Amino acid sequence: MVDSGVRGGVAAARDAVDVLLSAPLAAVPAADLIEVFRELEVQRRRLAAVDQRLIAVLSSSGAVAEAGATSLPDLVAGSACCSRGEARARVSRSVDLGPRRTVSGEPLEPIHAVLAAAVADGAVSEPQSDVIIDACGRIGPDAEPWVFEVVQRFLVRAARVEPPAALARSAAWVLAQLDPAGLEPAERTTERSRSFCLAERAGADGCVAAKGRLTPETAAVLRSVLDALAAPRPVNAAGQRDERDAGQRRHDALLEMALRLLRSGELPDCGGVAASVLIELSGLADLSEAAPTNSAAQGATTSEPDDVGAGEAGRLLARMSGLGRLRDGGPIRLERLRPLLDECEITTVVLTASGGVLDYGRERRVATPAMRRALAARDGGCCFPGCDRPPAWCEAHHVWAWIDGGPTCLGNLCLLCAHHHRAFGPAGWQVQMRDGIPVWIPPPWLDPRRQILTNTVRHLPRVDFGAVSEHLLQPVAEVLRT
Repeated sequence: MVDSGVRGGVAAARDAVDVLLSAPLAAVPAADLIEVFRELEVQRRRLAAVDQRLIAVLSSSGAVAEAGATSLPDLVAGSACCSRGEARARVSRSVDLGPRRTVSGEPLEPIHAVLAAAVADGAVSEPQSDVIIDACGRIGPDAEPWVFEVVQRFLVRAARVEPPAALARSAAWVLAQLDPAGLEPAERTTERSRSFCLAERAGADGCVAAKGRLTPETAAVLRSVLDALAAPRPVNAAGQRDERDAGQRRHDALLEMALRLLRSGELPDCGGVAASVLIELSGLADLSEAAPTNSAAQGATTSEPDDVGAGEAGRLLARMSGLGRLRDGGPIRLERLRPLLDECEITTVVLTASGGVLDYGRERRVATPAMRRALAARDGGCCFPGCDRPPAWCEAHHVWAWIDGGPTCLGNLCLLCAHHHRAFGPAGWQVQMRDGIPVWIPPPWLDPRRQILTNTVRHLPRVDFGAVSEHLLQPVAEVLRT
């Protein structure tokens, strides 16, 4: 028979919930609603302590056998209609935080008494209590009893302001303070489990999935680089909001980081050749007319590989159908390659219908170090209006696209950061060279008059000081004449 006090408590809780369900919450001011929410959260957490006490008593009452259950988690799962995983977690918490008794029936404190009291007060949530229990379980078996209490008190205090993920970091920190040598086994496990890979095959949309497990120091270094490159930035001089979400900005930052490394020339060789991105292009209008005639086509053996087709094979790109295939087989439009190819050397390989090599050639299309220094002196960094990215963060862009016949020379190059290099075309901006410097024409939706703009962050508008001086001195000259 159930004790009347227990039934009365359950009935009071049911009545209190009924009152809240029928309360006119919409009429309550927002500030009061927040306070009500916080108070209810405390009571919801306190119910977890009731749950732990109840399950702890069930485990020693013979209820499992009476219900015909195979185990206590089985009884909890069947009674609460919850998953076995949730039932096991609730039983595990009851073992750590619920009441205990000696063999003779004497009451004992919970295993983690400090944490149990905090849960009963509603100061710690169930996910937070799991973090603290796990931390206590990682304390060495030879530790003094006071160590467990100190760790619990520290983490209970931290739980007032830290969600479970942050609390787990605090737990790792306090354990490291207690036993620095204890980190070594965990570090060895971390080293063994580290990994990173890109899927060999692209998805239907051409994207490639990445997955991995980074060591703490690798993650810290990568975060510092991505945070520096992934900050939101305006798309244009008018300060239009960066519409990319955080994930897209980090993706673009990863691309910018890789392009900078490629430009540095410091990557080691890969299979005996410089690191490269392989792109297969197809769809020549007339291969027999477009392909250059050289030793590969004629069967001669006099030409060196780097000389074969140089100056001609690269120009075949202008005759392509606009579709390429990456190394993993994924398709990509030629338009998406244009910003990337501004910073690459192109090695073209013309294949026959059966897959044989008909021709291959190489043409340098990257700005030389001397050109980049001159561009840095002229543009001062990204030349897009309003951008303040420095020269080291920029790519050399062909104003007249190299793929369309534009030359690689200072009069046809300008510096653009990776973001604006990729975004200005789709946004409708146009860049031109006038008087030896790049100028920008905004899209009609931004400026119907399409007035020419320059990057005034780098270059202030030019002032004819001679004309200004003459204008200012003219009244003085008239006074002197009189």
